[in-house]
Amino acid sequence: MINATQSNALYSDNRVKLGVMAFNCSHGSTVTNVAEAWTMTWEDNLALARMADWAGMEALLPVAFSLEMAMAGKGLPFHWRDDMPARLGILPRDATSDEVQWIEIDPCFVYHPLNAYDDGREIIFDVVRHDRTFVQGQLEGGGDVRLERWTIDPAKERVEVDLISDRSQEFPRVNPAVECHRNRYGYTVDFELQVGPGGLLKHDLENRTVASHDVGPAGAASEGVFVPVGDGEDEGYLLSVVFDGDSGGSHLRIIDAQDFTAPPVAKIQLPQRVPFGFHGNWVKS
Repeated sequence: MINATQSNALYSDNRVKLGVMAFNCSHGSTVTNVAEAWTMTWEDNLALARMADWAGMEALLPVAFSLEMAMAGKGLPFHWRDDMPARLGILPRDATSDEVQWIEIDPCFVYHPLNAYDDGREIIFDVVRHDRTFVQGQLEGGGDVRLERWTIDPAKERVEVDLISDRSQEFPRVNPAVECHRNRYGYTVDFELQVGPGGLLKHDLENRTVASHDVGPAGAASEGVFVPVGDGEDEGYLLSVVFDGDSGGSHLRIIDAQDFTAPPVAKIQLPQRVPFGFHGNWVKS
């Protein structure tokens, strides 16, 4: 049997040196490394959270690391814990880590936020919410997936949940110019009609409408990356690498964000299939 303590510096006597995952507004997360080793109890997770980076919002969600699964060779040694609560942590950017305010929410899991911003005394937090995940130690779902708006009132220690779309979807993005600011539009990958990804969705969060960009019955889109070309929030293009199950190849699809349901502006055939990935960004030359 492999000695995990010797083979991986993260493990030491059934302890783990990983910190808490903290949301930021630019569609990612931070993981804080700590010098000490911590037992993976809920109380120690709270202690880890206090040492997290300065991202303004943190989430402690009921998925836990399993040393037993790691030592057994599981690729993703995490599992859902019904006995763990779920909490949001609010930390003003000019505050210290001891001033984190924790607000309990219904158990769920969030891989990716769409955006978050201050709205007076409240915080608006749009997320793709999974009822649960890692139920069998894999990335499988365990219930509904939906796009929700969480309105957080720190003074009342309350989170109001508003359904934006009950359509199964993931990989939310916005125009980078509105990250951490009020936004009207958001873009996701549609998972409604098949097990894997399908087309792309554009959400109008003010009118609560959704437009769909079709990539064909055998197409599977990757996360859309917004490329701004003007001052309007949806004035630009959405880039997505699309796999074509009929040809076995991939192409880069360029979509006019203001004419979202129309055929793409261009399709650039790639020399080989591009494996499914997670995230990317546009960098201006």
